[in-house]
Amino acid sequence: MHTELDELRIAHLSGCGQAHHNALDYQQLAAQASQAENTPFQVRVEWRPEPEYVSEPWRPWSAAHCQVETVEGPPDFLVQFRRLLAAKTRHAVPPD
Repeated sequence: MHTELDELRIAHLSGCGQAHHNALDYQQLAAQASQAENTPFQVRVEWRPEPEYVSEPWRPWSAAHCQVETVEGPPDFLVQFRRLLAAKTRHAVPPD
């Protein structure tokens, strides 16, 4: 079976870019953000392949779907955590 690249696109992501992390990165960066902002903050990475967690266009790849969830601290991610995620990527792909 041959699939064209355009057939794999599930949403228009032009201009978004990508930042890649592993599960340990999220936990370590959350700890750093917690210390920097002096706010209790801990996250976990959970495998979430169920349909209620994966929107329709992404379902063909649902077996690989994970979410980063707050365990302790504010439900929204700390600003410092978001900054660290952007600054400390393993591999960054710039926007188109």
